Amino acid sequence: MERVAIIVETRKHKALPFVINNVMSVLSDDWHLQIFHGTDNFEYINEFVSNENYFDKTTFTNLNIKSITADDSSLDIMLTTKFWNQVVAENVLYFECDTMLCTNSKYKIEDYMHYDYIGGWWGFPFHISSLEQTYDRVMNGGVSFRKKKFMIDIIENKLEEYLARGGNPCEDYFVSACVTDRPKVKEVLSFSIDSSYMYPLDDNAPFGLHKPWGVPGKENSGQYYTQIKRVCDDVEILEELHNV
Repeated sequence: MERVAIIVETRKHKALPFVINNVMSVLSDDWHLQIFHGTDNFEYINEFVSNENYFDKTTFTNLNIKSITADDSSLDIMLTTKFWNQVVAENVLYFECDTMLCTNSKYKIEDYMHYDYIGGWWGFPFHISSLEQTYDRVMNGGVSFRKKKFMIDIIENKLEEYLARGGNPCEDYFVSACVTDRPKVKEVLSFSIDSSYMYPLDDNAPFGLHKPWGVPGKENSGQYYTQIKRVCDDVEILEELHNV
């Protein structure tokens, strides 16, 4: 097994069937699914996954915790080698309950798998002199591709020093800080856009989206949602499932 899509979710969230089915419908047949679940939601998840054609290539991993809140989140868990040693493949697409892949996107996950880590455009637009320039900011981890070996290596060898220097403890801040082979602006924009902070590249649907309706109260968040809805199919279904 070389490729796996993983989600960490302890809730019985009504968006889960849509989100998981969406991801597995976009990825090729050689992708497996791994669901890190809590102690209270296995039966809920298993009930709908067992009826899907990807059930036989699904791994369920019990986190042995009841819930993860937005405050402590999955980030602490994902910054442990214990977590990554349980991941069943080297090439990992991580996604969350408020994410989706654009089924009509011309971009494919294979376009980005040479990177150790790539995430989504995050934060308000900044001056871009060229789409070819290196993206030197934090890449959002809500939809992200990463290598298992890379994650274990940076956790073992860089996390302690990073935190001692006062680095932001959010998981995607840390991982982004460790990336040496950084993608170009155009690659990040085509891979995923977080909270509709930025407009779609060349009016094409990106590979993925995270919380496309935006974050209430965050400056510039959601400002390009109209454009996102125009180019990516079924975005409003995800929005409705989150009661936004």
